Amino acid sequence: MSISTRGLRSSTRSKTLIGRLRALPAETGPLSAPRPSEAPRPRPPRGEASALPLPPDLHAAAERLAELFAAAAFETWAQGGPTSAGACDPLDPTPEALVARRHYRAAMRAVPLPLSPLIVHVCCLGLPLGHWAAEKNIARAEAERALRKALTHLLNHFCAQD
Repeated sequence: MSISTRGLRSSTRSKTLIGRLRALPAETGPLSAPRPSEAPRPRPPRGEASALPLPPDLHAAAERLAELFAAAAFETWAQGGPTSAGACDPLDPTPEALVARRHYRAAMRAVPLPLSPLIVHVCCLGLPLGHWAAEKNIARAEAERALRKALTHLLNHFCAQD
């Protein structure tokens, strides 16, 4: 399955947390391997293109941003702060989280401002592209084109960093 269908987060803990916060079912299976017991997918509505898998380089850029987001520990705010069991103080991040936040901000500056919420929605929060398209009342094919464009900017940023 492509990230535009399922979202991207590879962290089971993050999927569970975001699913709880958003009241969405959290998916815990691997990203690329569909389960054999799943029924065949219904065809997309007329006038909407089916989600094509992303090229490996764009998928790698999306994964890298998701890893930066997870390492930056932005989710500690959602976990309730320092009083929660196992959560670190969001006002006192670790040195690794500070470095990851700096890299995350630099990567997000490379993405055009109108496309950055889409990148956060799909790559960082791991929510499906279909939810984004429904919330913004745009066609799924248009949302997928915007996601590819944003990931291309992100890929160019990461290639320039390496």
